Amino acid sequence: MNNKVYKKLLYVVNVDWYFKLHWMDRMLAAQDAGYKVCIISNFSSDNIRLELTEAGVDVYDINLSRTTVNPFQELLTVVKLNKLIEQIDPLLIHGITAKPNAYAGIVAKINDIPIVCSVTGLGVVFSRRNIKNLILKKITMFIYHFVSKNPNSIFLFENSSDRKLLVDHGVIPSIAAKKISGAGVDIEMYYYSLEQAASRPSILFAARLLRDKGLLTLVDAIQIVRDKGMDVELKVAGILDNDAQNSISEEEVVQLEKTGSITWLGKRNDIPQLIRSSSLVCLPTTYGEGIPRVLIESAACGRAIITTNVSGCNEFVIDGFNGLVVEPNNTIELSKAIEKLLLNPGLRNTFGKNGRLLVEKSYTKEIVIDQTLAAYSGVVN
Repeated sequence: MNNKVYKKLLYVVNVDWYFKLHWMDRMLAAQDAGYKVCIISNFSSDNIRLELTEAGVDVYDINLSRTTVNPFQELLTVVKLNKLIEQIDPLLIHGITAKPNAYAGIVAKINDIPIVCSVTGLGVVFSRRNIKNLILKKITMFIYHFVSKNPNSIFLFENSSDRKLLVDHGVIPSIAAKKISGAGVDIEMYYYSLEQAASRPSILFAARLLRDKGLLTLVDAIQIVRDKGMDVELKVAGILDNDAQNSISEEEVVQLEKTGSITWLGKRNDIPQLIRSSSLVCLPTTYGEGIPRVLIESAACGRAIITTNVSGCNEFVIDGFNGLVVEPNNTIELSKAIEKLLLNPGLRNTFGKNGRLLVEKSYTKEIVIDQTLAAYSGVVN
């Protein structure tokens, strides 16, 4: 049997742009390790599809909607996914984010296929206490428990608190729950630099444009700082993700720019330079994430960070060491943190140096690649 066919690795992920943004390095490393890579996703970009196929990846399209909860439609999706996976016949499946983990996990368990599930944060389903999310939380935990009964399954967590929650609740056995160092960054691309003196300090917010990411709280906090006579620019870069829950519309963003609240940069491909040209980076998210990549990238570049006391963020940003941690949705506390760092360039510099050392020690792409490939070896007999 052809060795490359035998080592066929299948990624299952909701959307193509997310894979492109966060998983290309690991995919290329898997190819170098001898895996023939296939991807099942919702392909909305012909450019990403072309880039992957030119890299030797087999791509398959399926609508893994992030918002639909219609039981009949979801069951139909699982049936379609099962047929695709039977057609591909992978040695190993790697699910990325909740719904691919659940659905690919069900198929893998039924068909006795090894699977690695990446839990990139537990998200709003575990953070918001409304009826819909409480039901979805119960369903997610039930399916994860079912998937974990596959003897060749591993769950990779980006932070310790998510891992502890699911292990302590008996959802996943401790032996199958591994911690990984976030997404990992290229520390040569995101190289360290001292902050350059500027007549007007700037704060960078770089994330998907979701209300849960805390942008509107940040806008209000900066207005408080400006009302005290401090001139500061809020630069906003990110993706308008209209398919997600609680997305901020383009009209709202345009209005914020018109009023001078933000400088809207849109989707950018020069994030390292944007970080280095900023005085500090702020992500006041309100829900648990894995470890937001922008935090690792910012620390790698030597920038101080302000973030919130939610899982993932509070594990990477150590309050008083490489940044400041405030409570989510607390405009006053956030404004005080911003003011403190704007008035203390020496403290920003210290936080930046400490953040860089932390990334070099534990969060480089090489470390994450090694951890990922080790997980593959751990489930493939």
